[in-house]
Amino acid sequence: MAYFNDHWDHPGSGQCIFIGLHILALIWDQVQEPVAGPTENGKIITENTDAEPEPGSGSDSNIPGSDWRTYRAYSEDLHLDDKGALIFCLSPLDNKNGYAVYDNAHGARVGTLLWGSENEADWQAKAQMEDLDHDGIKEIGISMADGEILWYHYREGLEDTWPENKCGCFEKVD
Repeated sequence: MAYFNDHWDHPGSGQCIFIGLHILALIWDQVQEPVAGPTENGKIITENTDAEPEPGSGSDSNIPGSDWRTYRAYSEDLHLDDKGALIFCLSPLDNKNGYAVYDNAHGARVGTLLWGSENEADWQAKAQMEDLDHDGIKEIGISMADGEILWYHYREGLEDTWPENKCGCFEKVD
């Protein structure tokens, strides 16, 4: 128990003890707080796992909410159409063989942009956007380290097919 006296102007008095205890309490609080993202069915979601999770494994998040972006390394918003209906963002997969694709509105994973292990992405390059087939929906171009650009197209009707369809609503353009 700390002894407090009335003489706050003396070094070593109760004020110093109080301040010291307060600092220790702040440090203790920081050490004790868990550092983790949101939970899904009681499991902590901390990272983007591999490119082919087993359905129902809980290896990725479909949690709605305003703070879903803070738990992954997301790209800037990618606007695939002029109406503002198709806005996505990307997050690199841990195995570096693709990007997980998330719906901008609520953070649900909608697919994966995959490439083979023989390719290496240029992780410093931004995703490119171009309407290659002139259908009003821009394709997403991912730059590879060798200069090649791999293009992916959004396909309507494939919503809500991830994770069973690992690419979800995206198809690689040949």
